[in-house]
Amino acid sequence: MASNWLRNRPLVYNPSSSVAKPVKRFQIGRILWGAIKRACMVLGAVMLTSIIFTVISLWNIPSQQPITLPETMVLNFNLSDGIKNRAGANEYLAELGLAPVEITLPQLISALDRGAADKRVRGFVLTLNSGQYGLTQIEDLRDAVKRFKAAGKFTAIYAASYGDIGTGLGAYYLASAFDKIYMQPVGMVTIAGIYAQSPYFRGLFDRLGVEPEFFGRKEYKTAMENLSSKSMSEPSREMMQSVVNSIGDHIARDIARDRIVVGGNFRGLMNKGLFTDAEAVQVKLVDHLNYEDEMRREIKQAVLGANAGDKKLFAPVEVYLAEPQPAVKTGNITTAHIYISGAIIDHMEGGGYEFQDRVADAKNISKDILDAAKTKDVKALVIEVNSPGGSPTASETIRRAIVLAKTTYNKTVYVVMGDAAASGGYWLSADATKIYARPTTFTGSIGVVGGKFNIGKFSENFDVKWDGVQYGDNAGLFAINKKFSASEQERYEATLDNIYAHFTARVAAGRNLKPDEVEQIARGRVWTGAQAKDIGLVDALGGMDLALNDLAKILGGQTKHDVMLIDWPREKSPLDAFKAMFEGLSPLGGIGGKIAIMLGFDPAIIGKTPRALTYEPPLDLNY
Repeated sequence: MASNWLRNRPLVYNPSSSVAKPVKRFQIGRILWGAIKRACMVLGAVMLTSIIFTVISLWNIPSQQPITLPETMVLNFNLSDGIKNRAGANEYLAELGLAPVEITLPQLISALDRGAADKRVRGFVLTLNSGQYGLTQIEDLRDAVKRFKAAGKFTAIYAASYGDIGTGLGAYYLASAFDKIYMQPVGMVTIAGIYAQSPYFRGLFDRLGVEPEFFGRKEYKTAMENLSSKSMSEPSREMMQSVVNSIGDHIARDIARDRIVVGGNFRGLMNKGLFTDAEAVQVKLVDHLNYEDEMRREIKQAVLGANAGDKKLFAPVEVYLAEPQPAVKTGNITTAHIYISGAIIDHMEGGGYEFQDRVADAKNISKDILDAAKTKDVKALVIEVNSPGGSPTASETIRRAIVLAKTTYNKTVYVVMGDAAASGGYWLSADATKIYARPTTFTGSIGVVGGKFNIGKFSENFDVKWDGVQYGDNAGLFAINKKFSASEQERYEATLDNIYAHFTARVAAGRNLKPDEVEQIARGRVWTGAQAKDIGLVDALGGMDLALNDLAKILGGQTKHDVMLIDWPREKSPLDAFKAMFEGLSPLGGIGGKIAIMLGFDPAIIGKTPRALTYEPPLDLNY
């Protein structure tokens, strides 16, 4: 019997559309309820993530094991992939067992200084792997190694090669401070000097129809020259050659002095440049060709004797630092330690905690300076600056806080410069009580640069036409599809003149120089720390160690041990650090700037772009 399932049903079924109910145009209750639900979802997600994070953290916290170190030991440390000047968020993750312990340069130096006074410690062995190290970092570590040696301890360094790709002068500069230099067989020593270069893009821009219009104050302010020119200008060449000569002479002198077996022959060796393993031993650049395990066995036998057996000798710096220390009297000169690193901007919403070494937030930094200055127990402030500059207004904000700390709150303020404290980095430093720099620091660059790109012809190549209206004769000043008009350029360059005048005036007042003296050393020129000392921009050549010793003496102490250095703002707890990372996820909370940083750009020159920059991009030095 046939199925009758189609009986009384049409072959084509078109359901009737339901009539939509009219929607009220404005329902305040619905809008509020939707907003509340979305807010609850966001808060719930953050709370849930926090709970999960806490549970995982507690689960991963390692059980506390007693730290046992040999009665006779040699400290050892593997230096690879660079070393940070401060730990950042990773420090808190390490505390919770979620990341490996990452030793910072100050911690490594602290271990060496502690080991120098520890009778159990006989020596220090550094294994140098690949990585980029700032010249001032190398100088700080060299000084610590030499203090360690002065206490009667031996030092040794090991590397598979000293510069197997490119020049290894920086690596060998570090090695020259050690008693013994070891290298793996088949390695090489590359000490070919220092090479500095920049790519020039004007020819490419001309082909694309892009016209750069940038103006500097003054002839040495060449920060944008590689965009607007096809080759290096004579002032730029003069400046860069002077900087390279100053750094090269300093490094060559130090190596010749500390590596006595090479001595006065080092410059000739540097001109030759590259040495095979056997050649490096022959000319005494290297003491021994060994594998690392052989080096360790030799050192163990030398320290513990031929019957050392399975006795432990080597103590990792990480373990040595973790050993509980007996209570000691701390210094009574309470000093706030503030770090300024990266491109100087006015403010980054959300704090930018995870990018603290790439961005210097003037609003937060000036607040930290004033908070420390207002604290009665704080006798002085030590500010580390490692910045190529950025926004003039942001640099002025920080400088003003330093002036208030000195004048209103009567605090001593020392600035210690790192690899770079140039342009805006020097602007904010000029009024410090005293300025310290390493001989290889990049500083000065007292000038300003700014401008725009005109992509009008580029647009025409793709049949893009621009059209619009304006209100005001110069309203299109920063339009990217046309050149500056004569009136617009006059107004724009007036702002550059104004910034330059303010910059030089602040340097004259802060460094107690006459205006004409400042003009001679300004003009946008970059100086090394050694050069800056000679012309009055820097007071002393040295790092944090020298600064703290000097500070102790003027405040009633004798050495840096009388100074109690406190990081300011005070260190965050792991939960605070985690919360700070989440703050940046708020709507429009600086996300554009953070994406820019992740892509390798400094937010001082994109995004909320200031129309003029006291900025000096780091020189592309190969050493």
